[in-house]
Amino acid sequence: MAFTISSETQQFIETRMKQCGVENSDEFLKLAVQQFSMDAVEYYEDLDEETRAAIERADLQPDIPQEQAEQRILNLMAKK
Repeated sequence: MAFTISSETQQFIETRMKQCGVENSDEFLKLAVQQFSMDAVEYYEDLDEETRAAIERADLQPDIPQEQAEQRILNLMAKK
């Protein structure tokens, strides 16, 4: 897979690769995606029961567009 990034992003990635001791961009990207996934799980676990239930209901209703499901969740979170 090929993609284009800005020179600023490339510089940021190269700096972080050196700081983390990562030797190539493939390894760095794998680590970044793993960290992102762990962060998402932690974020989900920090949500209150009502919000998690709303997410689970939205997952069970695939006919609802993702944007609409996300808006419902944001609305619930805003009420708190």
